[in-house]
Amino acid sequence: MKKDEPESQQGNLITGEQVCKLLGVCRRSLAYYRKSGRIPFIKLSARCIRYDPNEINRVIGRTP
Repeated sequence: MKKDEPESQQGNLITGEQVCKLLGVCRRSLAYYRKSGRIPFIKLSARCIRYDPNEINRVIGRTP
């Protein structure tokens, strides 16, 4: 967790697999979106990436 992330969000994060299901895309597409800056993410370690569901909903135009 980044130092500037509020502790209340720590339990709210979702995995890449869950984001793929929400968006209806494959893992490679999600990686492309992440790399291009379309999808905000939180990098917990080199191999552990999580996403804030509120940000994902904002990106796709849904209100949380």
